[in-house]
Amino acid sequence: MWFVPFQRSFIVTALSAQEIKQRLAQVVRHGPESQQWVREPTLRDWSRRRDGFAFSGELTQQQFRIFQDIGYQEHFLPLIVGSIEESSRGCLVVLRFSLFPGTLFFMLMATAILGALVLIYLFIERNVFSATLILLLWVGLYGLINLIFAQKVRNCHRILDKVLA
Repeated sequence: MWFVPFQRSFIVTALSAQEIKQRLAQVVRHGPESQQWVREPTLRDWSRRRDGFAFSGELTQQQFRIFQDIGYQEHFLPLIVGSIEESSRGCLVVLRFSLFPGTLFFMLMATAILGALVLIYLFIERNVFSATLILLLWVGLYGLINLIFAQKVRNCHRILDKVLA
């Protein structure tokens, strides 16, 4: 079981690999200026982005690395790493949704701090009530992060389904 938000998905389409690349190129901002967009966008970056592309990122021959371009800063946007695999009846687009590395680092640090607090309250302070409250706080935050991430994945997947249908 993964303890970090992560999803893998597939889109089966009758389109050729070339048609998929063309359709993705219409909705993904890419090129030399978008190389910076593979990292997590900052508030300053979002203020310059309002030209109608659904995604930003980079497209290569058989792979892409994109994220949804929503016009404001959002830490729980999924980073979509995809590959295009040809078959006899069309193509299979393999999608891997994950959080940006900066957000994963934040989750790891929050888990370490809250875990240390639980251990301190349990074994040093002998305060089970406070340790339980901190543990419930961590579970609630983790659940909220997963819910937000799942919602963002559904939105991105819906857009990609429309584009590649």
